Amino acid sequence: MAKRILNFRELTLSMVIGFLLGLPIAGMVAGFVAWASLQHRAEELAGEFGLSNAVIVVEPIQAGSVIEAHQLAKRAVPRLVTSPNTVAPDEVNDLIGKPAKIGFEKGDLLLRTAFDLVPRPPPDEAKADTAN
Repeated sequence: MAKRILNFRELTLSMVIGFLLGLPIAGMVAGFVAWASLQHRAEELAGEFGLSNAVIVVEPIQAGSVIEAHQLAKRAVPRLVTSPNTVAPDEVNDLIGKPAKIGFEKGDLLLRTAFDLVPRPPPDEAKADTAN
C-alpha cells in the first residue's frame, strides 16, 4: 500500500472547506441556544407576571351615560394591573344598561366602584374566609 503525502495546497483546501461548512452549523447551533434561552426567560417572566382577564373600555364612556356592550371588550392583561376593583368578564352582563358614575377613556379598565359596587375581597382574604 502506497503512502500518500498531502501537499500544502490540498491541506489548505480541506481546511477552507471544513471552515465553510462548520461556520454555518456553529451559527445555527448558537442561534438555537440563544432562542431557547430567551424562550425560557419569557416563560419565567410570564409566570411572575401572569395574565388575567379583565374588561377594557374600547370606546370613550361619559360620566352618567349608560353602558352598552359594544363599548367593552374582554382582554388578557397583566395580573399586576388588575385589582379587586376591576370588573371581571363574568360581571359585565349585570352592568350593561347601567349608568357609569365616572367617565372612562379608551383602554381603561372598567371599575366596580363606577357602578356603586364594592370591590371584591383580595384573593388572600377570600382564601382566608373560606378556610375558617
